Amino acid sequence: MRVLLVEDDPLIREFIVEALREEGFEVIHAKNGEEALAWCRRRAADVLVTDIRLPGQVDGWEIAERCRK
Repeated sequence: MRVLLVEDDPLIREFIVEALREEGFEVIHAKNGEEALAWCRRRAADVLVTDIRLPGQVDGWEIAERCRK
């Protein structure tokens, strides 16, 4: 199962990526909404795990809505 993780804090992102990989998940990670949307266009993830408040113009709610399409 492929997980797209979106988290702007590098320490939290690294911790979650490592934990998910240890559980056998394939993890794609992004530091902001724009980067996450670029991943959504290139590769479909099975699960989205996102921070709601992110730097830039795209927040977690918008990522979820746009990736679902």
